[in-house]
Amino acid sequence: MISLFLDTCTSHLLLGIYKDKKQILWKDEEVHNDLSSKTLPLIKNSLDELGISITDLDEIYVVNGPGSFTGIRVGVTIAKTIAWALNIKIYSVSELELLATTKVDTNYIIPMIDARRGYVYGGIYDKDGNSIVNDQYIEKNE
Repeated sequence: MISLFLDTCTSHLLLGIYKDKKQILWKDEEVHNDLSSKTLPLIKNSLDELGISITDLDEIYVVNGPGSFTGIRVGVTIAKTIAWALNIKIYSVSELELLATTKVDTNYIIPMIDARRGYVYGGIYDKDGNSIVNDQYIEKNE
C-alpha cells in the first residue's frame, strides 16, 4: 500500500510518501507565494525519485487546516483531484491533530496555531492522540 501525505497549510510544503505505513520519502520545502506552482512538480519529482507512478498510489492523506486559507484550498484541491482521478481513498487530518502527534512526556498535548487578531486555533489531545477538547477558534483572553 502506497500513501501520499500532503500538508500545504503553512509556509512549508510538507510531502511524505509511505509504503505499508513506513515513510520512504519526506520533503519539507519553504514556500511563500508560489505554493500552487510548486506542489504538483514536487509530487511528480518525488514519485519519480522513488520510481513510483502516480497510479501506484492507494490512498492520500491531506491536512485540511487550520492554516493558510489559500494553502488549504491548494492542497485539498490537488489531493481531491488525484483521489478522484485514481478512484482511491482520501483522508483529511487537522493541522492541530498532526501537531499533537509530537512525542513528549506528558499526559496532555495542547497544540495551538496563531489565528491573528487576538485568537488562536487550539485543541487538547491525550498522550495517545485522542481528542479531549475538539479543535476550535479561541480568543487568547479565554
